[in-house]
Amino acid sequence: MQGLLKRFRALILGIILLSTLFLPMNYTDATVSPKHKQSNVLTLSGVWHTYSYYFYYDAGGGEGTDNGIALRISGNHWYYGSSSGTFKILPIKPSDWKQWDIKPYGPTKKIVWYHWNHQGTADGPIETQALKGHLYVDFIWVIYHEKPPVAQYPGTLWIKFGQ
Repeated sequence: MQGLLKRFRALILGIILLSTLFLPMNYTDATVSPKHKQSNVLTLSGVWHTYSYYFYYDAGGGEGTDNGIALRISGNHWYYGSSSGTFKILPIKPSDWKQWDIKPYGPTKKIVWYHWNHQGTADGPIETQALKGHLYVDFIWVIYHEKPPVAQYPGTLWIKFGQ
């Protein structure tokens, strides 16, 4: 059953990634701020809309929906519905790909969301691309495990945001 779930996740992720090649995108300028050149800080401020929202059940299967809630980022603070917190951008480690149960596909940085959903941390890849000498952020991910009573069944929620 776990092998089937991994293949299903890979298929869904592949479809999502391929679909981004054919859809028009609005880019967020994520250039390195002159005062932060050594720390390589990405600028993510603005309003991010849900691009995809999928819950993978631990027992297998899952369901997708769109909750219509926008993510707002200002500085290193985020606001999502009634939740808010801070975030940090870090390099992706090989253990992150294992935790997310996907194969590396390009991103080199991740975002760690603190106090996500009024509780712990969540994280996910930051998908970027370079255009005309600037680094642009296409999508940011929130990936975290949820269990009852917050969710009906235990599983992992994958939320992809774009602008």
